[in-house]
Amino acid sequence: MLSVSILSAVLLTSRQALAASCSNFTITTDNIDDTYTKTSDRSYVISQGINCPSTQNCTIPIGGYITVGRTLNITTDSADSLFDTIASTVDIPWNKTTTQQVGTEYKSGYNVRNGTSVHVNFTPYLRCATGRLSGCDGGDLEDMVVEACTPYSIAGGLAGDIGPVFTDPEAAAALTCNPSNTTQAMNGNYTGSCDSTTGSGGDTGDASNFGGVSVLLLSGSLLVAVMGF
Repeated sequence: MLSVSILSAVLLTSRQALAASCSNFTITTDNIDDTYTKTSDRSYVISQGINCPSTQNCTIPIGGYITVGRTLNITTDSADSLFDTIASTVDIPWNKTTTQQVGTEYKSGYNVRNGTSVHVNFTPYLRCATGRLSGCDGGDLEDMVVEACTPYSIAGGLAGDIGPVFTDPEAAAALTCNPSNTTQAMNGNYTGSCDSTTGSGGDTGDASNFGGVSVLLLSGSLLVAVMGF
């Protein structure tokens, strides 16, 4: 019972430690406009699959709508508050999500090499800022360096890379629709699947990733000590 109580207290402390708000965000990188560009870790399917015969090249329609969210590289219950603070320093849009068109430049379709099984992916560019938090009202956020990213929008849609994903004939044949070219995707619910009730999920909210915060590691260490492993 004692070990369970201690563990509960540690986990509660860890959760509260990252639930603070901060008043200052000081850029720690040396960029002209305080931001830099990186490629998202996530890609989105923007075409149906195709099995192109060996006797000729092919062209498939691509493009549609995807939804991408802003990100922090820490786990926190105070994301909205932190983004407000970041926005006061870095004057770019920090919307929770954005739904925009991609692939509009391929009006004549995307060329596929003969003898290949393919679908086409879009990988967004992100505009990011790295800085140090201060003026925090408690917890372990004080003096922590965090990275915040948001989708990079350009005239006509989202910026990013478009390229083929080579697969096997069965997988290409199974992808019978373009999941970005649906009413569901246009309404901000991209699922990455032709099945609107399942799918692989879309970035429809803040996508926070654990990025080296020591509090949770401390929790695990204390658990080991308490349980005697």
